[in-house]
Amino acid sequence: MLVRPLRAAAALVAILVAMTLSGCVDARTDARAAEIVAGLRALPHVVSATGGAAGQYGLVLTVRVEVDPEITEPQLDVLRRTVVSNLNDSPWNDIDVGFDLGSGDEFSDLGGDATFAVFAEMWRDPRSTAVQARGSEGFSIYDVTRGDLDAAGGASGLLDAVDRMVGVAETAGGVQSNLTFGAYTDDRWFSVERTFVEPVDDAVALWEQLDGVVALVGAAARANEYSGQTLELDVVDQAAADELERWLDGHPHAGIDVDVEVVPPSK
Repeated sequence: MLVRPLRAAAALVAILVAMTLSGCVDARTDARAAEIVAGLRALPHVVSATGGAAGQYGLVLTVRVEVDPEITEPQLDVLRRTVVSNLNDSPWNDIDVGFDLGSGDEFSDLGGDATFAVFAEMWRDPRSTAVQARGSEGFSIYDVTRGDLDAAGGASGLLDAVDRMVGVAETAGGVQSNLTFGAYTDDRWFSVERTFVEPVDDAVALWEQLDGVVALVGAAARANEYSGQTLELDVVDQAAADELERWLDGHPHAGIDVDVEVVPPSK
């Protein structure tokens, strides 16, 4: 006599499972995403907020928050914590949230407190013309631009900025070892990049030596755990390139891979 009720219960469970798998009872809907984003727009210092469910099955909630650039650092810290808390209360487990303060200044919640600490450190520095901490343009990159090379303090100034970001990240709890930290001139012709675990000091020191041999129109000192330290140098003509090659032949630079390129004079 209990067969039919048991079969009915089993059938109901099967229907509910099927509905869940098909998304019929999934709370991660476009309407719910729109409601969440609308709530973010009401927060203090938020200029606008956009986003919605993304991915093949809408399993990722992607949100971009445009922030008043006049916000103070403590206010920004409160805002990003509030936004993240609100989003963590949503039905989505996979959330991608970024904050845009205009003029190239942006950061995401990837990396949590360490990412924000790096962003805040460089954002408050008046020498920074733009700061990104794992923002949309550099998903795995922390970088800062510093005007022209003189404003940046030369190669050593770019190195100081990079090492400063690494130090802040380490103090804040560290980041993935393969993430890149970079400092650049606004035109990106001069740059210093390193990963969290690989210093680039020797390549920068060699750059400064070679800058006295010929005029450089571009230079990039880089370091990572796979290729070690490298140095790319740009000069205006073949005569300058030959001069650099002769200098390099007569001066040891073991462990640093140096590449010299001639760039068009129109640069």
